[in-house]
Amino acid sequence: MTNDIGVDVGLPLDFSIGYEFPYYSDNQYHVLDLRPNLLLGGKSYVTISLYFMRVTLFFDLVGAKYSLSARSFYDVINRDAFCYAVDWQFEALRLKVNA
Repeated sequence: MTNDIGVDVGLPLDFSIGYEFPYYSDNQYHVLDLRPNLLLGGKSYVTISLYFMRVTLFFDLVGAKYSLSARSFYDVINRDAFCYAVDWQFEALRLKVNA
């Protein structure tokens, strides 16, 4: 039990690099899906203390997130259909509050 008044803020940021590389079948198609990503963000908090009461708010802060998706389909029955697609997504400054 603390007898203080104040605000405590924690803003750790992490940099991460990752990927997903699933290979699966969808009906007669074999699907190869490559999804690398970059993320700068972290789980942060704000604690407000008022004598015997303390309230902490947790939030996820995403400074920047970049994702690339490269997908290809191959028809294994007819063996003549091949399709591919590439897509990317960039997200900046997202805040999700968890109380």
